[in-house]
Amino acid sequence: MISDYLRKGTESRKDGTYYPSDIGGCMRKLWYSYTKGAEPDMGKLTSIQLGRMMHGFLADVINSEKTDIRMVKPRVAIMEKFEGITVEGDVQAMIISYEGREYVMGVRATKWLDGVRRPDRIHSMQMNLYMHATGVPRAMIAYIEKSTLKTKTFTVKYVPEKAMLALKRFKKLHDCIIRDELPSPEAKQGNEKWQCSYCDYVSECARDAH
Repeated sequence: MISDYLRKGTESRKDGTYYPSDIGGCMRKLWYSYTKGAEPDMGKLTSIQLGRMMHGFLADVINSEKTDIRMVKPRVAIMEKFEGITVEGDVQAMIISYEGREYVMGVRATKWLDGVRRPDRIHSMQMNLYMHATGVPRAMIAYIEKSTLKTKTFTVKYVPEKAMLALKRFKKLHDCIIRDELPSPEAKQGNEKWQCSYCDYVSECARDAH
């Protein structure tokens, strides 16, 4: 019952349209996900739902008027067109006002809050894309520990070049899909091999290694 409910919440992918939250991850993994269309496993669906719940929890806290933060927009949906592609979808973020300034606030669930010392590289790239698309030039990321609901918040500086890099990565992914050209396995080649542990396409990647 729960698995059926979670799968109903997943969106089908349209040609030439890409989800904002996909950016920053391994390009080869994204290529597989868009060309093979594999259904997310329960672990991933649960993680997505947990993120939504954390987003709702933080929105409720802000709306409780017991903080010095004011809610401007509880949910954010973006649509950005770039060189023939569209980056579109709801994102785990909200727009808030703090000390007279608006911020895009992203929400992330984490198992171990003490291990979070700075914004994750992928999350930072996502937030720059969100700032670019919304026109709000300031952002925060709130990391919420799953077991305790303790929170750490970091500010993210708007760097236009990072937002443009995100869009260019989507364009590169699109070109690879159109040409049926397999991208390089970025996670394996860089310092983020941990991504492979959470990838649905490990066997395909090993088979297609080059």
